[in-house]
Amino acid sequence: MTIKHKYLQHYLEKKCDDSLYSERLSNISISDIVVVIPCYKESLAVIKETIDSLSFAEKGLLEIKVFILVNYKENDSKTVIEDSE
Repeated sequence: MTIKHKYLQHYLEKKCDDSLYSERLSNISISDIVVVIPCYKESLAVIKETIDSLSFAEKGLLEIKVFILVNYKENDSKTVIEDSE
């Protein structure tokens, strides 16, 4: 496990539900580009625009892996929580 993978694994273990990422994380190669996008009250349009912009990245033969971390606070409104889920 490289330092980058070790950092990502540590973050995911502390901050995420492992059922959402464990299979995807095992498919990451040392030659992949990993992009982590934290989102809080972001519209789907903004997230899509961000992901679409990655298609213009100079990546050569590398693959880009994208993790979108959708966050909400326990005391957020029911609407915010439902939109996040």
